[in-house]
Amino acid sequence: MTIHVVQSGETINSIAEKYKIPVARLILDNGIQNPDKLAIGQTYPMV
Repeated sequence: MTIHVVQSGETINSIAEKYKIPVARLILDNGIQNPDKLAIGQTYPMV
């Protein structure tokens, strides 16, 4: 499993694109409440 650490300037869309997964899956799998408010340093497991 890979853990993604949010970097400055990243969006939910750019992260999903990087891992080639749908945005909806990234949000659902990680329980993201507000995808417009990612914090630098937040971590998300990428399955």
